[in-house]
Amino acid sequence: MTRKTETEFGVAGSSLPDVIVANLNPYFTGVTATLENLYPLQACEISLGLHGYDLSFATRKVGLFELLRHARRAPADKPFRIYHARRAVDLRRGLFLRDFCGVKIKVMFTSVKQSRHSFPLRRMISRCDGVIATTEQAARLRPHVQAVIPHGVDTRRFAPVSASKPCARRYNFGGKRVVGQVGNIRRSKGSDVFVRALCRVLPSFPDVVGVVAGRWLVKDAPLRWRLQRMTHRAGIAERVLWLGQTSYEAMPSLLRSLDLYVSASLEEGFGMATLEALSCGTPIVVTPRGCADLAVVEGETGYVVPCGDEEALTDGLRRFLALKNGKARMTVACRAHAEKFFAIEREAAAIISVYREMW
Repeated sequence: MTRKTETEFGVAGSSLPDVIVANLNPYFTGVTATLENLYPLQACEISLGLHGYDLSFATRKVGLFELLRHARRAPADKPFRIYHARRAVDLRRGLFLRDFCGVKIKVMFTSVKQSRHSFPLRRMISRCDGVIATTEQAARLRPHVQAVIPHGVDTRRFAPVSASKPCARRYNFGGKRVVGQVGNIRRSKGSDVFVRALCRVLPSFPDVVGVVAGRWLVKDAPLRWRLQRMTHRAGIAERVLWLGQTSYEAMPSLLRSLDLYVSASLEEGFGMATLEALSCGTPIVVTPRGCADLAVVEGETGYVVPCGDEEALTDGLRRFLALKNGKARMTVACRAHAEKFFAIEREAAAIISVYREMW
């Protein structure tokens, strides 16, 4: 979903925040979701501003011209401001402001990728003043890592249906059990592996439907058409639902409506949807990418299957679906694990600690 236009003009002459977080991508992505969760918590603790496209709530906007005009001097009580980038485009602007425009900032970058970045991005990261990695594997591939801080999830928003906090299930699947994958439809997300597994599993479980929630780019349209034809040939086309891109507002309702969340990704930065499903009390079957090693307690919160292994994923789905009341048996463990290790408050506090160490 497209965000509002970036504001280039700030409030002239006003006091600039001590920390400026960048959001220079106009589309709603995982980074935007992270900012949506972190910003309100951190703004209560430190002087914080947003540079770039709007979030869904009011923020202290810091425009480009305001930075150029007023950020050449450090804050009164700190040696410099911190510019926090989470994308290549954010990082490029921060380094330009610091190195060529005389803006007195230190550039921080959060890295999630668990493989080597492109050469230009590696060069930019090497010029950062500090790096936060979201996993140990990402940290081993980056210079200047100051902390490993896993992403967190808003456990109040992503919560299971309960008697004490009833939540309407927006998605009605006719009383069927639901196995779903959320993410862009492409090979790197394992979309083909997931659909092939559904073609092998659903004929044996008539009370189960499959859900594929995610958008596809023009280049991936042939893959989607092939997958749809595959479901027709397997005789399960009416039991595989293609929901398209799901808005962030509707994501909690979708995830708590699933009986099993699947991530068959061949490559993954972190995988926020996996944590969000876990927080909703939904068991997971995932490949060992992103946050899988942190999120899965084997047999209690879900299962890990090898990347690209259709047979293993099929066995994992059958193993779960054969359980009587499988979701009900795992919901408490999933929710407890998310609350203990992935509450968004932990991430917010840890990042603020890094800022204070830099100062």
